[in-house]
Amino acid sequence: MTDMETISENMNILLKRKEIEAKVFSEGPTPRKDEIISMIAKKYKTKETHIDLNSIHQKTGSHFSVCKIKIYDKPIRDSKPKEEETKATDEPAPEQKIEKTEETEQKTSEKKPVEENKTEETKDGDKKENTEQKDGE
Repeated sequence: MTDMETISENMNILLKRKEIEAKVFSEGPTPRKDEIISMIAKKYKTKETHIDLNSIHQKTGSHFSVCKIKIYDKPIRDSKPKEEETKATDEPAPEQKIEKTEETEQKTSEKKPVEENKTEETKDGDKKENTEQKDGE
């Protein structure tokens, strides 16, 4: 990624953002999102947290990508890397794990099947025992 050319630039006063369409010239594969964001931040002298890169489109065999970018007056995302956030939210606290297992044990012990014996008379007058299982709900 060596160069960037602005195709159009509009200021949206209502949403307090600058909407930009630009061509990013590159050799090889489509440039990564973070590379383009850092290039835009340098060119427009703003922080990377204020930039939203909506799309990157590169036709097969071409050496440029058309990008749609929005630069906001205020930060739109945290400056923390995404890896730290996912690690913190993936696993619940150890106390929560213990509570869940105790609740599950109580529910399973309440739902043990109860056997009832019923006797039925057949047409011949013989008595027949049926054993049925019922949930103890």
